[in-house]
Amino acid sequence: AANNAVSAVSESTNMLLARPAVFSTSSSDDAEDGWHTIQSVESALAFMFEEHRRNPSWSLKGRTPSRLAELSQTWGGAASALAALNSQGERFQRNHVGIRPTRFEEPVHIPELGDQAMALVRFEEILSSARLEAQGQLLGNCLRGEHNMGYNLEKYCRRARSGVSSYWSLEYMMYENGEANGERVHVALLVEIWNDERIIHQAEGPRPRAWPTQTAWELMRRWAKEEGLRPETGSWELDHWWLW
Repeated sequence: AANNAVSAVSESTNMLLARPAVFSTSSSDDAEDGWHTIQSVESALAFMFEEHRRNPSWSLKGRTPSRLAELSQTWGGAASALAALNSQGERFQRNHVGIRPTRFEEPVHIPELGDQAMALVRFEEILSSARLEAQGQLLGNCLRGEHNMGYNLEKYCRRARSGVSSYWSLEYMMYENGEANGERVHVALLVEIWNDERIIHQAEGPRPRAWPTQTAWELMRRWAKEEGLRPETGSWELDHWWLW
């Protein structure tokens, strides 16, 4: 299953800096307001339960039914190939210090993907060895299972297993013609956090560049401020950073 999820984006893996990876999804809901079918209601309910599980402080306050339908149909479908991997392979416990996943509900300009490129943004915790390996394959880094006979992957799994580190994925869902495109998801960063210290130890983008783009860096800073995280170097200057 991990190979199937990664193969869905394999054609784009070597061009992640130029365009988003592609996940194949389909939609059976053609209702104008997103609430005219049982499927859309079920999707919204599943989305609400999942959001509350991820973040107990999440609430419906300020969210209209149409906005809730949009969120449940977009992220629920587009990231399913990757999200499913969190239940495969060795499972990791969620971080024990309360660092929360985040979804930015308004589109963000992503200039490295195009002058007019807009995307919905989220930070998601990686919760299994299969999901971590897929992230390594998508970014082309040393966490690919075949790299160094899996030694690097096992080293990072060991840190997640012990609770010393948690791993996070920064993902963009492309926003086109006024709506989210559920078939175009770009994996932008892999982030390692030392949990007890709430320190961002490392962050890496797609190879061959590997360095986070300025946009990814600013989005990570925004998330870090919300979650009380700080860089290990003590500086948010990108040229003071280092990689895996």
